[in-house]
Amino acid sequence: FNEGQQGRVGIVEGSLGEGESVVPVVGVSFQSGLTLSETSSLVGVTVNAEVKRLETVNIFAEQSTLDVNQGERVLVGAHLDSVVAGPGINDNGSGTGVLLTLAEWIAQREDVTETPVRFAWWGAEEIGLIGSTAYVQQNMEELNRFQAYLNFDMLGSPNHAVFIYDGDGSSFGLSGPGISDTIESMFEEHFTAVGVPFESTAFDGRSDYGPFIQANVPAGGLFSGAEGLKTEEQQSVFGGESGRAYDACYHQACDTIENIDWDGLSVMADAIVNVTIQVAQQGERTRQATAVTRPVLLEYKGHLLQY
Repeated sequence: FNEGQQGRVGIVEGSLGEGESVVPVVGVSFQSGLTLSETSSLVGVTVNAEVKRLETVNIFAEQSTLDVNQGERVLVGAHLDSVVAGPGINDNGSGTGVLLTLAEWIAQREDVTETPVRFAWWGAEEIGLIGSTAYVQQNMEELNRFQAYLNFDMLGSPNHAVFIYDGDGSSFGLSGPGISDTIESMFEEHFTAVGVPFESTAFDGRSDYGPFIQANVPAGGLFSGAEGLKTEEQQSVFGGESGRAYDACYHQACDTIENIDWDGLSVMADAIVNVTIQVAQQGERTRQATAVTRPVLLEYKGHLLQY
């Protein structure tokens, strides 16, 4: 386990991915591996392990004021779980909390959308996107009803940047299906209108949008950074400190309520309101779009979050 800066400290949080291993597998920390590599002695490993199956759940909510039995819908999601090492307030209490607040906001405005919005809180993301993958696999026939899936995972990183998933592949070469490029453009339009700088982040399937883009569902979303190091150029644009992780407490015990940049989280939340409602107002027109549109920004005032 020697991938990136985060692999060099703390406990090992590796995953075997899908399926079951046919051979025993163990992992050690980077420091332990370094020590072993410097010895010429024969080394043995004794493992005291338990294998068991655990159940997890996905939680859903949907607008009751709209006809959800017919036509399209917009799906927005964030994962509920955290790693063993810490409480997971940024990863991903920030995303789940914004979704809950957005659901409450929409519920107070019956006519704000033309398309029903379904909210999904995914289980077991940290051990391999288990909850979202199971949902996609078990609901293949329903997927063509989803106009788009919007994903929000880590929105309040203390050394944050504003990252938009690269839906059109122009920055990283990995594009999303359908109107993923339009969703990216909507976020860009919002941040440009409010004077907030932004960058693209790779659409590499790292979070719960992965199973959806594999199933050809258009997707998009926001991200404030994890274990990656902020560059000097990003410091000049977003502030913070270069050479440090966007979230130094990523997958650590210190990912507590003290680990949130509240101003940055509020900026992300306002963008999520605006774009979610835009997508839901566009309806079938958005799904059939073949070129990047220039939607008119909502007259959304104030902040979604009050803290």
